[in-house]
Amino acid sequence: MFKHKNKITYRLLVNIIISISIMTILIGFSVSEFMKQSLEQELELRLNTESNFSKSQIENLFIDSTAYVNQLLGDKNIVQYLFEVDERSQIETHYLIDEVLNTIRSMEKSTNQIFLISLVNEAANFYLDNHAFVSDEGYDVYIRPWHAVALESEGVNYTDPYVEWGTKELVVSSIKAVEEPNGDKSFVVVDFSLNILPSVVSKMNVGEKGQVFIINGSGKFIYHKDDSNVLEKSLIDVYPQIDEWLNHKTVSDGVFEVISIDDEDYYILTSDIEYSKWKIVTLVNQDEVRAEMNKFIAYLVGTIVLFTVIVTIVIYFFIRKRLKPIAALTIYSQQIALGNLDEDLPYEYVALTDEMGTIAKSFVTIAEVFKQKNQILEDTINAQYEEIKQQYHYIIEKEKIASLGFLVAGIAHEINTPVGNALTTGSYMKTIVKKLDDLQANGKLTKSELVRSIEALDEASDLVQRNVERAADLVKQFKTIATNQNNETLQKVNLKEEVGNIIETIRLTIKTHSIEIINNVDDDIIMRTFPSAISQILTNFIKNSFQYAYAEDEKGLIRIGAYKEGQLVKILYEDDGKGIEPSILEHIFEPFYTTRRSTSNSGLGMFIIHNLINQTLSGNIRCESEVNQGVKFYLTIPLELNEE
Repeated sequence: MFKHKNKITYRLLVNIIISISIMTILIGFSVSEFMKQSLEQELELRLNTESNFSKSQIENLFIDSTAYVNQLLGDKNIVQYLFEVDERSQIETHYLIDEVLNTIRSMEKSTNQIFLISLVNEAANFYLDNHAFVSDEGYDVYIRPWHAVALESEGVNYTDPYVEWGTKELVVSSIKAVEEPNGDKSFVVVDFSLNILPSVVSKMNVGEKGQVFIINGSGKFIYHKDDSNVLEKSLIDVYPQIDEWLNHKTVSDGVFEVISIDDEDYYILTSDIEYSKWKIVTLVNQDEVRAEMNKFIAYLVGTIVLFTVIVTIVIYFFIRKRLKPIAALTIYSQQIALGNLDEDLPYEYVALTDEMGTIAKSFVTIAEVFKQKNQILEDTINAQYEEIKQQYHYIIEKEKIASLGFLVAGIAHEINTPVGNALTTGSYMKTIVKKLDDLQANGKLTKSELVRSIEALDEASDLVQRNVERAADLVKQFKTIATNQNNETLQKVNLKEEVGNIIETIRLTIKTHSIEIINNVDDDIIMRTFPSAISQILTNFIKNSFQYAYAEDEKGLIRIGAYKEGQLVKILYEDDGKGIEPSILEHIFEPFYTTRRSTSNSGLGMFIIHNLINQTLSGNIRCESEVNQGVKFYLTIPLELNEE
């Protein structure tokens, strides 16, 4: 009882566990997706905020330096100094030199970001900075790297970052050209330092594996945590995946996407710095971002699993208690299903007034009805079995008669020839005798006429004898076949002779056909078997070949071979006709299966052959065929059958 009860209990528990597990998975998946989206949105917002703050600090450098350049050019003393100094001797002797130096020195000291302020003049070909340093005579304004940059536009222009040779600081020059009345150019240059970049970038939280770097328009690093990469390496050298990502798509300011670097996924954010072609590129490792989320999901799943275990235990004991009556009734129902209608019902449940009591009483009623119905069904089955057995024997006999009828038709046709010849010859002999009688009665019978008549009668009698003997042989052959087909006793037979008799008899029916039948049976096969079954099987095989394998007047070849293998006889029947389609071949031994229902075929021929081989001859049969490749029947039957 406990075993059956536990089956239901376990099934319910399994269903509950599966349901809760599916719910847990769905909740976990939904929470995971929601948290993933929330984290990504929060991360994007935070990185954009931090990146914009850093970007604004860097852009302020350009804004401040631009303001300083414009402020210097707004100073009349500086402009007058640049315009009036047109010889090197005037550089340090001009009356405004002190005013100019004081102005640029005070501006340089006003901020930590200004690295150097210099004034440059094409006419005198000189350079003057806030340290009062004056270039020597070898100084050439036109070959300075910033000269071409300064002439790009009328406003303030900026050079690419470079390392100042003395202090090794990374600086950018803000330059503006001003045209003198004589057409020469003068320049105001404010160099600002990029030493604030590390402190600016450090304020961006990108985790342990994350990075922030700044590149210029050509992809060279302006800032990188590895100082050796600055101005020495390009993006393609260190991060080819990012370089390809930037070059193969239009990346606008603030783009936030996921990119794979060295088999790890990173969130990437780019920010364009105004006044330059610089970009701030921010990388945050995706696994680090999701680590906290995964911890929360693990905690959530663990809580649900613990809840599931507690609920399962409670439900288990509740179900066990409630299913005890069902377990008892289950055992009783199984006994009824096994036919044991005398099993004692658990009467303690019959007395119950709830649904269990109603079910128990119903089982008693069902058992009594089953007993009655079972007896009626048994009687009906026995009667139908006897009827079916009679019908089967009737069909077997009908098939035997059909095969004999096939032979009778051939024998009758063949006997007709010798019998007809004998009758014709007999009429001829009667005519000769009447002629002799008439000649003798009229006294006209001569010796020569008598001799001729006797010779003619002798030849005619020989012809009659030969035809009668031929008819007798045919009758004898048919009698042998017919006797074997109706003889249900075991007999010793020579298989080759038996097959030969069948072939000779059937040949009489196929004289109008171009089909050759060859007997390849070994000579030494002496069997103790039912020759009637073998005759019926082979006759049906040949009959089917005539009907299905060949068209009218088509040439064909049938081979019947057999050999001994231990105590078994292997028989092979084959023709070279049309063959059998695969869809038909798989049903060939099924009862009532036929492709010629319209011609009144019963579809039982091959089914009966199968039963004769398997049941009567205690053997087996197998068929192989391909379309247009003929058919082969492999028969295996015992060499000697025993009486049963």
